[in-house]
Order: sequence, then C-alpha cells, then structure tokens
Amino acid sequence: MRCILALICLAITIHQDVQADKPEVELLAVEYPPFTSQSLTDHGLSFSKLGNLIGEQFSVKPVFALKEKIRMTIISLDTK
Repeated sequence: MRCILALICLAITIHQDVQADKPEVELLAVEYPPFTSQSLTDHGLSFSKLGNLIGEQFSVKPVFALKEKIRMTIISLDTK
C-alpha cells in the first residue's frame, strides 16, 4: 500500500472510456520497477493490484513522467 501511495501520485483526470463504457482514471506515475514501469505489459505490480481493486468500476491509465514534472503538475493543480 505504501508503494501505491508513494509511486502513484494523484488522479488527475476522469473521463469516459468509449470502448469499455466505464470511466478511465489517469494516474501520474514514476518509473520504479517492478512496482511501476511503462515497459511492463501490466505497468507493474502496483497497477496490477490497483486494477484488481477498482477494475470493475474504472479503467486505470498510467501517465509516466519524471518526478520533477509530477511535482510541478501537483503544485499547479494546488494553486488553481
């Protein structure tokens, strides 16, 4: 659980996934194999576990970025 909270920073967007008819949640993530990785088919252990928990209600889409870019995104959302 600590890995999910530390590595997946923030749900930034929810929009309708036309193909699956369920909301798609985009999550900011940093590369931290094997927990999160854009090179793995399931995007790592954290996304696999998260998909098991909320997969029926939401489709999860990771958005991988560098830590500094994620930090700046969170700061800009906080000031709006």
